[in-house]
Amino acid sequence: CQPRSCQHAAASRSPCSGAMAGLVPAQRSAPPPYAPFVSAAVAAVAELSIMQPLDVVKTRMHLQGLGVRTGDNFGSTLAAVRGIQQVEGLGGLWRGFVPGLCVVIPRRGFKFLFYDAFVSLLWKGEKGKAPFAHSMAAGGLAGASEACVITPLECIKIAMQSEKASGSSAPTGTLAFASAMV
Repeated sequence: CQPRSCQHAAASRSPCSGAMAGLVPAQRSAPPPYAPFVSAAVAAVAELSIMQPLDVVKTRMHLQGLGVRTGDNFGSTLAAVRGIQQVEGLGGLWRGFVPGLCVVIPRRGFKFLFYDAFVSLLWKGEKGKAPFAHSMAAGGLAGASEACVITPLECIKIAMQSEKASGSSAPTGTLAFASAMV
């Protein structure tokens, strides 16, 4: 059988072109310009939902010791997970989740956006056929540009993760951290 685009030319020759006409998908339009950001958002939520507790544990273990404000002394990753959960509750393992989303979603989205812009500036031909050197330069410039936008958010996220919630006091929020850092 012929695909729909070829059916008009072969309609009189192909006995199954009429039967297949309803089964061939219609032409697809280009994705909307915000598609990279939506894709980045979905991926970021999935990634951070799984990885945030390990990121908090990593940050706390980097900061542990007698002279450090948190005062944690975990012997292992599992001990850190248990310790944080016992003292701060399950939510303690997701400290900094919102700033984490505010970091990862734009990081991915801006990287796609900046890459497309830099490839267009460096290569006037078809984007998918840009030479390796142009693609490499566009990727480097995209990463550097994205880092300039994202680094302040990353600092807030790390500051929130490193703070140990004390007993009954409510954890400090994202805006309080941001205003204290400015």
